[in-house]
Amino acid sequence: MYVGCVGNNVHNITLAALNAFRCAAGLAASEGGDPLEIEGENQTVFRLLRGEIPSPNETTRELVGQCLGEFSHLRMVWFRCVEPHANVAANRLARIAMHTEQTWFFVDNLPAQIAEFLNVDVNGHYVP
Repeated sequence: MYVGCVGNNVHNITLAALNAFRCAAGLAASEGGDPLEIEGENQTVFRLLRGEIPSPNETTRELVGQCLGEFSHLRMVWFRCVEPHANVAANRLARIAMHTEQTWFFVDNLPAQIAEFLNVDVNGHYVP
């Protein structure tokens, strides 16, 4: 599990999502997680990454470029749009990342708060 700081210049969920996708793609490439499916509710992010809309500013343009650079190391990346209620855990992790200056990697022993909402997310959506 990876929870990374997204930097002081990230003040919205679109930039937080782009940064998370960049890190996820890098981790997937290094750990053999290929192909990679990215789930999210933010259609704007998916449209930016597919080149369907222009980046609104330099920060977004840089993050899109970094994402595409990481994606190029994978055989396949696809996006799946989900409803907001199905993306609660990812949104909570994004908010944590937006308000931290640290990058955390957890292999075991997740903090209880993070483990609890991930457990609810996975068992509530993927385990019958």
